[in-house]
Amino acid sequence: MKQKSIVLLLLSAFLLLGCKKNHEESQSSTGDKAEQAIAAGSHDSTTSKGLSYPSPSPVEQSSLGETRKRIASALAQLIGKPQGGLSLREWRIVKEHYWHPSFDGRLAARSPGSGIRNLLTLPPGIESPVTQVLTGKFTDITDPSEQEALLAYHLLAMVTAGSGGASMPAAVIENAQRAEVTKGDLILFEVFNDAFVDISQSAEPTKLELDQWMLLARSPNDLYRLLALRTFRQIQTSPEQLLAFYRLYVGESDRDIIEEAVGLVIQIARPEAASLLAEIGVRANDAGNVDLVARLDKSIEWLRSLPVPPR
Repeated sequence: MKQKSIVLLLLSAFLLLGCKKNHEESQSSTGDKAEQAIAAGSHDSTTSKGLSYPSPSPVEQSSLGETRKRIASALAQLIGKPQGGLSLREWRIVKEHYWHPSFDGRLAARSPGSGIRNLLTLPPGIESPVTQVLTGKFTDITDPSEQEALLAYHLLAMVTAGSGGASMPAAVIENAQRAEVTKGDLILFEVFNDAFVDISQSAEPTKLELDQWMLLARSPNDLYRLLALRTFRQIQTSPEQLLAFYRLYVGESDRDIIEEAVGLVIQIARPEAASLLAEIGVRANDAGNVDLVARLDKSIEWLRSLPVPPR
C-alpha cells in the first residue's frame, strides 16, 4: 500500500531525528522533566508534556504528509531514538502527550454474549482506525487532537515492529490489567495488529519482555489476549516456544480467540501439537462447544500422523 510506504519513510526520518535528539540530550533536561512529571502523577500541560506544540487542526488528505512529519519531529523531541523499541518509561511519556480523553471511553459488544470478533466488526460506512490513518479520510474521527493521537500511535507501532517487536507489551501492559475494553484499547490493538504484519526480522525478547508477553496472554481484557496471540509468532519461531505460549490459551473463555489459537497450533504441523489440541478439546467439550470438538478430533488425528522431526 502506497500510504504505508510513506509511513515507513517517515519512520526512518523519525529515527534520524531521534539520533539528533540523543546527541542534544546532554544539553537539555526536557526528558528528565517529563519523567519527573509522570512519576509525580502530574497532568499539568506545561510540565507533563515538557514541550509545547501548535494546536492541531483537522487532518486533510492534502496535508497528511506534513502532519506526519510534524508528529515525527515532535515524537523525536519527546523520546529521542528508541533503542530496541520503546521502553515503558517512553510509552508513558508518549501517553502523557498524546492519549486522548475519548480513548478512555468504554466499548460494549454489539450484541450480548458475543465474541471478540463482534466487537471488531465495523458498522456500515465506517473504516478501521488504521485505514483512516493511512488514507487521511477520517469517517468518524473528527477531533483534530484525536486524529493526531492516532497518527502518533500508528507511527510508534511501526517503530516497535521495525525494531523486532519484542518490546510491544510495554505499550499496552498497563491497560491490559483491566477487563473493560475501551476505545483506546481498540486503537492500540488496531495499530499493532497492522504494524506486526510487516515485521521483517524478529528480536529475541528479554526475560522481562517474555514475562510481559505471558501477562498479555493472561490479561482479563479480551483485546490484549487476542493481540498477544496474533503477534507472538512474529518474535518467536521455535515450535517448542510457540506451543508453550499457546498453552496459556487452553482455558480461554472467548470462542473467537480459542478458534484462532487452534488455527495457530495446527499451523505448527508437528505431532507434539496434538497433545495441546487435546487439552483444548477437553475444555471445549466441557463448555459445550461441540462443533469445535468435532473439528479438533480430525486435526489431532492428522497431527499424530505426521513424522517426528529430527532433533
